[in-house]
Amino acid sequence: MPRVKRGMTAHRRHKRVLAMVKGHMTSRGHLYKMAHQEMMKSLMYAYRDRRSRKRDMRRLWIIRINAAARENGLPYNRFINGVNSLGLGLDRKVLADMAVNDPHAFSVIVARVKGEPDPVKKASVIVAAPVITTPATAAPADTAAATATFAPSAIAVADTEGSQETLAEQEAAAAGAPLDHAGTNDQEDRKQDDPQQGGSR
Repeated sequence: MPRVKRGMTAHRRHKRVLAMVKGHMTSRGHLYKMAHQEMMKSLMYAYRDRRSRKRDMRRLWIIRINAAARENGLPYNRFINGVNSLGLGLDRKVLADMAVNDPHAFSVIVARVKGEPDPVKKASVIVAAPVITTPATAAPADTAAATATFAPSAIAVADTEGSQETLAEQEAAAAGAPLDHAGTNDQEDRKQDDPQQGGSR
């Protein structure tokens, strides 16, 4: 009888099991024996919860329909009975979606169940953004004010020009009669009278 080596088959089976539990915590996702147990349990939970999810979603739809119906003055049981008696053919999934995304359509259905006229849809109020307008004549005034603010005045120019003059010349210029001699002569006279410069009196 020929010898058969089964290593490749076992490795393939182990790799398939470990791939299914990849990402599970600790040795559940690494060691084959525990990974196989984890895979069996996970598949059982998945099969069970595919059925229980349908129950959970139906429970959620009923909660949403009940809340929206009571806002319009009708309890859940009377609302569902009225929908069935009218023969609208809307299931709970559609009604729950309308209650969340289209409250006006849901309120119309409630009004028909109650035998009242359809409610008027409230118009959405759109507030326009305020528009700030400036008069056309305001631009030259602003430019003129800006130019007057930053342009050097005549007094400032006069002060800068007169900063090199002596105090006597500035007083005479303010009085309206400028002096005839320059400020350098006064400085030379002071040098001659100064005893440190070697001048005599």
